[in-house]
Amino acid sequence: MHNSQISEGDIGFTQLSDKKYYPFKILKIETWPDNSIVWHVLNYEAVDSEPTEADIKNFKIIAWHAPIDSFEKDAKFITNIPVINEELKGYFEYLKQTNFRRYIQESGENLDTIIKEAQLYYKKAIELDKNSNQQEAIKAYTRAVEIFPLFYEAIDNRAICYLDLRSYKEAINDFQNSLKLNPNNFTAQFGLGYSYYQIKEYALAKKETEKSLNIKDDSKASGLLRKIEEKLI
Repeated sequence: MHNSQISEGDIGFTQLSDKKYYPFKILKIETWPDNSIVWHVLNYEAVDSEPTEADIKNFKIIAWHAPIDSFEKDAKFITNIPVINEELKGYFEYLKQTNFRRYIQESGENLDTIIKEAQLYYKKAIELDKNSNQQEAIKAYTRAVEIFPLFYEAIDNRAICYLDLRSYKEAINDFQNSLKLNPNNFTAQFGLGYSYYQIKEYALAKKETEKSLNIKDDSKASGLLRKIEEKLI
């Protein structure tokens, strides 16, 4: 079966070196920028004998989604059963975390509803943070970001909570992720430089703090830059 003949809903299997058979169902077929073909599949539990169409009803799902390079030369196909919405929940979660705009388009979810729900957790986190309960605030910010992955303000605030707890590596990770969403975000850019300063990575601190000053002329950033330069002397 060639790529042109492979369709969403196709159920097939591969046999690996352990001699077991690994069934899967193609949920979506996608062409990536490098023109490689990727199958988004539902993975079933391995079986000992070559599966047939009659075995499908007994397949047990072990992974709701896995993006894999198409392996048409190694795969054998049994039949085609149209994909139902329930089977797409893993695929939609994958899109939600990797391409939120496309997630909205394909899932049919209402963006306003998602944002409103995320804001509820965001407001809860702010109150927790005000009461110096950073650990619980982090949980609430995390939930807000899970609901709305483009919520860079929640990511920034979670990073600041990590700073308060001196969890600098976690803060750095959050500030970096925030900047991927909003490259001109002064809060994240300054926070990244400050975090590197705290772990004595002065060269990186200087680089990131200078970037923050390119975004905004700020007295705190200027003061931090002077401190960093003193350390580099």
